[in-house]
Amino acid sequence: MKAPVFLFFQLLWILVRPGVACAQSSDTLKGDSVDLESVLEESTEEEEDSHLMDVLADLAERPLNLNNAGMEQLQQIPGIDGTLAFRILEYRRRKTFDTVDELARIKGMPKDLVDRIRPFLVAHQVKSSDLKSSSWVSLRSRAGHDLQRRRGFLDGTYRGSPLKYFSRFLIRWSNWPDGNILSDCSAGVVMEKDPGERRLNSFIASSLSLKLAPVPVQILVGDYVAEMGQGLVLLGGSDFSKGGDVFAPARKRGLGVRPYLSTDENSFLRGGALTANIGWFSPSIIYSNKPLNGTLNEQGEILSLSTGGLFRTDAERSKRNISRERLAGIFIVGNPFDEFRLTFGGFHSKYLHPIVIGGSSGAREMVVTGMSGSWTRSLFSVFGEMARDRRSTAFSGGVMVRPSSETSIIVAGRRYPGQFENPHGRGFGESGGMTRNESGFYTAASLTLTPWFGISASYDQFIFPGKTSVSDFPSSGNKCIIRGDLRVSRTMTFEVRYKEQNKPAQLSQTDPLMRQKNVTGHRSQKNYRGTYELSPSSTLRWRSRLEIVHVSYPHVHSGELGTLIFQDLGINAFQGLHLNARLVIFDTDSFDSRIYEFESDVRGAFLNPALFGKGIRYYVVARFEFAAGMRIEMKYAATMKDGVQTTGTGPNLIDGDTESRVTVQCDVSF
Repeated sequence: MKAPVFLFFQLLWILVRPGVACAQSSDTLKGDSVDLESVLEESTEEEEDSHLMDVLADLAERPLNLNNAGMEQLQQIPGIDGTLAFRILEYRRRKTFDTVDELARIKGMPKDLVDRIRPFLVAHQVKSSDLKSSSWVSLRSRAGHDLQRRRGFLDGTYRGSPLKYFSRFLIRWSNWPDGNILSDCSAGVVMEKDPGERRLNSFIASSLSLKLAPVPVQILVGDYVAEMGQGLVLLGGSDFSKGGDVFAPARKRGLGVRPYLSTDENSFLRGGALTANIGWFSPSIIYSNKPLNGTLNEQGEILSLSTGGLFRTDAERSKRNISRERLAGIFIVGNPFDEFRLTFGGFHSKYLHPIVIGGSSGAREMVVTGMSGSWTRSLFSVFGEMARDRRSTAFSGGVMVRPSSETSIIVAGRRYPGQFENPHGRGFGESGGMTRNESGFYTAASLTLTPWFGISASYDQFIFPGKTSVSDFPSSGNKCIIRGDLRVSRTMTFEVRYKEQNKPAQLSQTDPLMRQKNVTGHRSQKNYRGTYELSPSSTLRWRSRLEIVHVSYPHVHSGELGTLIFQDLGINAFQGLHLNARLVIFDTDSFDSRIYEFESDVRGAFLNPALFGKGIRYYVVARFEFAAGMRIEMKYAATMKDGVQTTGTGPNLIDGDTESRVTVQCDVSF
């Protein structure tokens, strides 16, 4: 293990030398790389595909204009809540923005937040006479390959090749000349193949969006996402998890109807949608006829829905397209003022086979209706949503208050009945996005004590009134996050974070007759984290982190420990070349004390691996823009564990203690 560590630090030294010399380059780290770690790092999913990632990547490619973006658009940006968005509009009424840096003049807008969101914003003057027709074409191709052979490929369990492949094509036309029937048009197609799948187009999604000029109508055909309110009726996965921003998760925001070009293979509809924009009134009609992946029981009922999107083995392929859902709905958005928004609507869905959800006896039809609203001012924001299915009503809502520019407080509650049936909902909570069988009360606050120190905290108390996967009886838990940010200077920052989570868990015990039995207990996890970041120039960033996790089961055993240390370097070695390298050292007692580590990746992808056992992981990401609109990226990552002869399990098992992968991506846009 010493050799890779030595080579890693040699690489860092080679990178630092030219990086310091070109500190005055205009190609800065913040402008070249969108740092999404604070947004996505609290995810406990290891998937490389995320609809939220696609939303943020689209914002980075097509930044919002501060001089014409609406309140709901501004709140898509991580860190911008309702009250800050309202204050941006207030500032804009007095004068137009000349630069993004003017955001720092807005009351309650931290300077470090302005730095983080700069890649998502521009400040252009808006004049109707300046609008000219334009077109934009983007092609992206990505390929990844494990350098070690997994057992599933050796014994024939996986029938396809080990290649992971992704391809996307986008084209947009906007601001067409007067007299044309269209004002804007966009089209796109995305294909993906996971390792072990047979076809390069194992998954394919496509869409066509047309905006008509004579009447303010948008027609969308193909694959799309429809999101309403705060997720109790419809949400497509563009929401934030509990994490560094303690305010974003409590109020989810449906982003309306828009094309779907992600690859998680689940959170989308397939059919068509029609949206009209009549002043402040915007009705949408949606229709979907989409195949479902999952498992049928002997009675021909849908016993479970498959969300993994992997079809590598005969067993996995047998779950593909086992049923079908037809869905029709209507949503009406009223936005008479910037500060007030009201949405109501619903959908009716029919299934080819009866679906068993939440203990129901097998329903072929579902009807969900709801209404949501928000009222935002400079000092407060009130929001809420209510949704009803055939038998019960779900609710979520809260209020956010900014009594001063240094203080913010949010209080939110939720109640999701155990029999609530809605596979398309994704409400705020601890149930992995399932909007059922949960009640909770969430509070959070942030306080800027000085210009160089701030603290934020959140506490969530939740109850599961009915049966869960780990308990046949009602159970409860809580989650607490405390974070402190210290800015020593313009180039040096520290962050400390404490997280504690207590949840019900299923344990295995031995009775006096030496028989194993499962009992319900509680699992307590505490994470202690410290992060140091140094940016001595616009082209160099050094980040160090120490994290310790302690897992315990009260009244059962003392628990387990895990530690993780990493050193990370980001640098623009010379004009057009960006490099990021990281070395991670981890040591945990078992998988139960695993630590998730969000990583940089090629654009449009992310990785959040769970590290456990004892070993090291390192990676290097290189991005080179060799011409305007032409970019190539590569990532090499490897994990080496001590004291093991194999890594992984089942068909994913690899002989040896090393697991490594190479990913190459090419982007062309014009």
